[in-house]
Amino acid sequence: MTETKFENPPRTPTPDATRDEPFVGINEVAAILSVSPATIRKWREKDLMPFPTYYVGRALRFKLSEVRAAITSTRHLNSAEAYELRCA
Repeated sequence: MTETKFENPPRTPTPDATRDEPFVGINEVAAILSVSPATIRKWREKDLMPFPTYYVGRALRFKLSEVRAAITSTRHLNSAEAYELRCA
């Protein structure tokens, strides 16, 4: 049996694979978070953004994987737990 050799070996995902990820706009992120685009801008102005922001030209952009990671890391088990944490 002959051994198959690849000219370009198959790529495996690496932590740097997210640099090729496309950016999404403020309207898409606002829809995901169920807030208005103005709220996103206010969070950024007050340095309250739970994920990094980027400028592409003059447009404010976000990486979808970073938005999803922030949602996952701040999600609560139920609304009662969220209320307790907010009132503490």
